Amino acid sequence: MTTKTQDFHFFASSPFTWATTTDKRELPDLLDIFQKEGYEYSLFKVPGVWDSQYQIEFYAPKVEGVELLGKFKPRKKA
Repeated sequence: MTTKTQDFHFFASSPFTWATTTDKRELPDLLDIFQKEGYEYSLFKVPGVWDSQYQIEFYAPKVEGVELLGKFKPRKKA
């Protein structure tokens, strides 16, 4: 489980939603939110604990050292 003491968290955003990993939401849970939403989304690795305060600009966290891990399209249901 993700802990508040980790030195990073994940942030995902689409044009309609943004969410982060937390002490109760792990990365697979975060990705599941965006898979179910059905829109392309971006995934970032953000320095700092999950409840730190920062600006979000153009669907991206504005934090020194943030890493864009990629843009993803949800899998189509079979």
